[in-house]
Amino acid sequence: MLLTTDTLPVGGTCKVTVSNVKSSGGVLVSGIRNSANFPVAIPVVFHLWDPQDIVGKNPDPNTGQNGKVTLTGSFMSWANDNGAGTGANELLCSPVEGQPGHYKSAPVLIPPGTIYYKYRLPHMLNYMNWDTLNYPGSPDRRLVIPAGSKGMETYDVACNATVAGTPVSVTFEMTDYDGIAAGRPVYVTGGGGLSGWSGDPTGAIAMTKTGEYTYTATATIPQGYLEYKYILIVEDPPGTYTTAWDDFGPNQYSPVVGSGTPLAQTIVNIFGTPPVPAYVKALRIAGGLEASPAAGAAFNALDFDKSGKIDILDAVALRKG
Repeated sequence: MLLTTDTLPVGGTCKVTVSNVKSSGGVLVSGIRNSANFPVAIPVVFHLWDPQDIVGKNPDPNTGQNGKVTLTGSFMSWANDNGAGTGANELLCSPVEGQPGHYKSAPVLIPPGTIYYKYRLPHMLNYMNWDTLNYPGSPDRRLVIPAGSKGMETYDVACNATVAGTPVSVTFEMTDYDGIAAGRPVYVTGGGGLSGWSGDPTGAIAMTKTGEYTYTATATIPQGYLEYKYILIVEDPPGTYTTAWDDFGPNQYSPVVGSGTPLAQTIVNIFGTPPVPAYVKALRIAGGLEASPAAGAAFNALDFDKSGKIDILDAVALRKG
């Protein structure tokens, strides 16, 4: 194995090959079979905003001062102080100079993927040290770290806080590539001043289909942290409503802070992956990478020049539209 001290590319991959490996019969095994690409860890800064000064309202009884704000999560095997109240083994989030109520960690190198984490006030007792800075009901916070990222900084809000001040015009933009809605009316509902978790069409926020897969809705809600979800409400028979609460999965969470004048913000959620464009599909068929569909609507849609076969000319024509 060759080790290197060269700088690894952030957001890239590192290929590791084990050489001179032999089979049980003594035959040298190709290095290709003993290679693997490992994603290079990405620097992540955890940023907590505490607009209601929860930290200040729960001082350390031993000092009378603000206690430590710490963090732990799946990326560090949920290491903690085992109830000692010291925050040992956890990631310290320090106050940000000039930004009261803001706390940040040092950059932490984490491989791409999905992680779960929580902020803690370790001096608090009886599990309040786990729950006070997090969502009601204490679910873990979730972060997706995409491969190829050069670095990330979270923007988390303490608890399910709402903040006095100018409300935010929030546009929800939901893309349903999976076809979950299947022609049914889509709504968004939630707490934090959005709709009081209404599950009927008079209280939930109706979404408008603005594209082949996209739905949007706009609501004015308080600043803070929003818990919400997309639901489907079907009227059948007339005057009787059936609400599908879980077709779009579990609740979603987002800070609501806004920017600009007036304050505005867009929250984006995507379900599924985009379909392969027709020209790409035609190109794959022309190159022998994918089987051609049988005669019918799918074949006709790709046979742009109606030549009776799907070839590179169809791919070019489909690309040009």
